[in-house]
Amino acid sequence: RALKGARGAPCTVPAAGAMELGTARDPLNLPSFRELSVCVNVSDVRLTEKHPDLAPLRPCRVFTSGFLALILGCACGLLVFRTRSSPDVGARDKMLELNVLSNGVPQAPEPKRRFAYVMMAYDAPGAPPGESLWGAVAMARAVQRVSEYPMVLLTNTTKLPDGTDLVKGLGKLGAKVKPVHSVVIPGNVAWNNPRWIIAFWKLQVWLLTEYEKLIWLDSDATLYRSLDWLFTVPGMWAQRDDWFCKQGQPNVCSGVMSIEPNVATFQGLLGYAGQVAPQLQRGDQQLISMYFEQVVHRPIQLLDDITATFGQCTGNITPTWLQQGVPTRHSMWSTPAFVHKSGGWGNTNENDYNDICFSHNVSRQRYVSGGTLINACHLNPLASYWRRLFCEANHIMGTQMNDVIDFCDDACYYQGTHRDGSRCWSGLSGKAGRAAPAAGPLNGTTGVRIRGGALPL
Repeated sequence: RALKGARGAPCTVPAAGAMELGTARDPLNLPSFRELSVCVNVSDVRLTEKHPDLAPLRPCRVFTSGFLALILGCACGLLVFRTRSSPDVGARDKMLELNVLSNGVPQAPEPKRRFAYVMMAYDAPGAPPGESLWGAVAMARAVQRVSEYPMVLLTNTTKLPDGTDLVKGLGKLGAKVKPVHSVVIPGNVAWNNPRWIIAFWKLQVWLLTEYEKLIWLDSDATLYRSLDWLFTVPGMWAQRDDWFCKQGQPNVCSGVMSIEPNVATFQGLLGYAGQVAPQLQRGDQQLISMYFEQVVHRPIQLLDDITATFGQCTGNITPTWLQQGVPTRHSMWSTPAFVHKSGGWGNTNENDYNDICFSHNVSRQRYVSGGTLINACHLNPLASYWRRLFCEANHIMGTQMNDVIDFCDDACYYQGTHRDGSRCWSGLSGKAGRAAPAAGPLNGTTGVRIRGGALPL
């Protein structure tokens, strides 16, 4: 690592036979490779001429048996591996300009795999940003926090209503923006949901052949833990289509899905869609599932519920990793890595209240309980998590929109008014992009007691 000639206190090993280490330290307070190699008297490390100031680093004085030296040498080697492989080390690619040698020949670092998460957000021309774009903004922050790989967003939006450049803004979140294209469905499909026409466009991710593997994420979701491990698992994987929380369901949901881009696969999917269009009642996910099972003969494998599930099912998961002594259902220990929609109330299959909390549209979060208007999302811990991602993302991007600012203001979100008593704005944009006010108090958890049984179970 780039030591810059830094000097610190000598590091010692408090053992029966003491070993004095080198003095230079890296930013993580771990011994540098120079230190470790000197400690175990490894001679096949070459110091570049660019750092003559490191030449005075003294060799270790070893007062231990050969066996102890061997043990310490192995331990130091493991520390070097950990230091080089840690995904969160910012100086990872600046290896001190020291090369680890094998038989005296410099070894180039292993190239980073071409992996990425991918999403799509489309809004009709002239329309303000919709839920899919805002969901992608929050997800970009989630990916930035938990993953070492970038996110790619396919969208037709280039600027936000306040003039923020979306490409530059998302770039600050480590995300890349690419244009989205329409994909025409060949034939007459059996479904009648207009949103699924747009969802069908996700087939174009198979054309992103600059990537070795992609993980598709729907925008009405949140990422609670990293899914990076899925990039290296053979085959194609997807969420189970278990909308009614029965667990172990056999159908595919394309809310999260690992894919290997390939132009021939894209063309094959379109051609197959023309053959089976009248059979397609469950959108793009049915087509994708049928194609890989009946044409490619490699059925999509299904993730378990603790990895991916719908928001309304999070309390019903039985995690397989827990041992004795911990409740296995209806507990915080069963939060999935990928939560698809936040859940809501009523018949979640046919109304607009099945994803109320992964949104800054406060108008859909209002609920009348005992004559008091509350924000029901105050009772959902994942709502707070999503809000944090959304607000951090907008802060990093530098957006300046009234509905976003007020949604991210704690006084507005939890009490319903600014601290000076003035009215806050809801997340629902009105005509001509003007924010529509949130009517009434939204202080369901501040100063108002919720009567028992007031909210639907």
